Amino acid sequence: YYTTPFKAGSENGSPERFAESYALRFGMDPDPLAMVGYDLGSFVAVRLEKVGNPALLMESIAEPGLVRGLLLDVEFDGRRVNQRVHVRRVQPTDPF
Repeated sequence: YYTTPFKAGSENGSPERFAESYALRFGMDPDPLAMVGYDLGSFVAVRLEKVGNPALLMESIAEPGLVRGLLLDVEFDGRRVNQRVHVRRVQPTDPF
């Protein structure tokens, strides 16, 4: 078993659709960090929409509340570290 902040599937959006849109716009395939950047930008946008005032954004980020992304779930739950982590089992047939 191992832990990772990234998940295998997504309940919120399609990584494949993101990859297609990204390639169409930028002329190349996205790397995993492009999706993480999208997820973190989406998290900030959700929190900003909730508070409505950019001056209150920092306080809102630490408030409890899960935001599901394409690869990353974000929830700070009053702390400074993302509290979401996924546990995966390594299979003998998994590629390395």
